[in-house]
Amino acid sequence: MFIGSLKKEQQEYFLSAAQYLMAADGKIDERETSILETLTAHCDPDVTPLEDISAVSPNALFSDRRSQVACLLELVGVALADESYDESEKAIIHDLTSTFGLSQALLEDIENWVSRQMSLMREAQQMMMEG
Repeated sequence: MFIGSLKKEQQEYFLSAAQYLMAADGKIDERETSILETLTAHCDPDVTPLEDISAVSPNALFSDRRSQVACLLELVGVALADESYDESEKAIIHDLTSTFGLSQALLEDIENWVSRQMSLMREAQQMMMEG
């Protein structure tokens, strides 16, 4: 939803962070894979994930609040794709939030917004199946 507003370098970081996040709980769910494929499709065509995410400073890439929040919105969406927000996933997202210098209150707002958005998407899908 917001990945398209990020620059190429930010998208590359995001895809790498998303892959790292997906593996954090020790299992990669098909719903996580599916959402990552969708997000990748919305990236610039020549975007490829970084080989070593730790070699890049997120603050150097995401220097403004808009891009920082967009990244966190998408990462929380990836984390919630399997309907489980594992502690290891939370820790990664909380660390990135702190690295960005954003408040935990804002992160809670982001988490709540993404959760509501996903609930609305499930509701819409259910309406389309009812007959």
